[in-house]
Amino acid sequence: MAKHFEKQRRKEPDEDDLKDGIAFDKMGRMQYHPEFHPNHGKPFSQDDLIYMCKFYEIDGPRKISFALGKTEHTVMSRISALRKNGKFEYYKNMPEDQWLNVMEDSHTAV
Repeated sequence: MAKHFEKQRRKEPDEDDLKDGIAFDKMGRMQYHPEFHPNHGKPFSQDDLIYMCKFYEIDGPRKISFALGKTEHTVMSRISALRKNGKFEYYKNMPEDQWLNVMEDSHTAV
């Protein structure tokens, strides 16, 4: 599984990245950039956690980070923590109707 994600990594930023102020760490992950990570520092919602667990193994950390507006490092760290505390599989296997209820509840709470 990890090899799939390694293929997505970039070793060197290209000229457009440098113009746009995009920086990558030594692992090839995009570092914080306000235009790409508007939710950086904000807590994960339960909906975010469910989405992340359901699609992490399909889309990988880079796509999930763009979808949630958080850095790849943050996404990977949260996935690791969820796996350690046993919640990754719980969220990943949550039935769709239950997930919809979570989304509806979060929208009515706002």
